[in-house]
Amino acid sequence: MIDTKLQDFANLLEIARRRAPDAAYEKQRELVASYRAEGRAFLASMPVRHRFRCPQCGVETAEVEMHFEDPAQPLSSEASAGMWGQPAGLHFSTKFSSLHSMLEHSIEIPAAFSELLGSVRS
Repeated sequence: MIDTKLQDFANLLEIARRRAPDAAYEKQRELVASYRAEGRAFLASMPVRHRFRCPQCGVETAEVEMHFEDPAQPLSSEASAGMWGQPAGLHFSTKFSSLHSMLEHSIEIPAAFSELLGSVRS
């Protein structure tokens, strides 16, 4: 279920890299504003300097801060501004390493993430 639902979020960093390879992070910020204004679900991400190595399966890759948001779903409580500004709708932030554990090693999906995934428009 989670694999299918993740596809409902536009990967803004990938779109930004195609549109503005030399200014992808700035373009991603513009896209975040645009997607919020249009009420469209998105994933904003930011690779960090350190790598992640899974102790269970040994996969090794760059760690990434990830922010899933669906502006079409109202906030359930007041949210503080984060790396991508003030959320306009239901959202969940995590790291790639945590998402990997949820997808590959059946680590329980946090309730807030389940709520977001269960309500996102397809």
